[in-house]
Amino acid sequence: MKRIVTCLVIFALSLVVIGANPVYSQENVNWVSFSKNLAANLASENTGVKQSAMQLIIKYSDKLELDDDSIFELVRVYRWEKDVKYRQMALVTLHSLKDKWAIEFIKQSYNFEYDPVLKHTIAAMVLEYQSSGS
Repeated sequence: MKRIVTCLVIFALSLVVIGANPVYSQENVNWVSFSKNLAANLASENTGVKQSAMQLIIKYSDKLELDDDSIFELVRVYRWEKDVKYRQMALVTLHSLKDKWAIEFIKQSYNFEYDPVLKHTIAAMVLEYQSSGS
């Protein structure tokens, strides 16, 4: 019993130390380098790597600066992939970046979209983009 309590105390203290450590703070992140690495991951042939990059882009979109090639890659995923969930993730990623060209492209593709879930996602994206005044 004493051993379990000791382990729990050590674990709790390690969480406190990690939480208080400024190394893990977002303020110390090199966002330019992070953006370049995410752009490189979007260009990967590995679907898992691309999806992980998309998740991070969605999470930190307000701090990232992605180049046009990355935006085009996300549009390619949306247009040509067969997996609907993967395509929807690309749409949400594009929306989080608030890129005017990408939103306009997706807006134009609404009439040609056959999947009702993606069509609804596009409608919601465009409506939110327009209402935010971006």
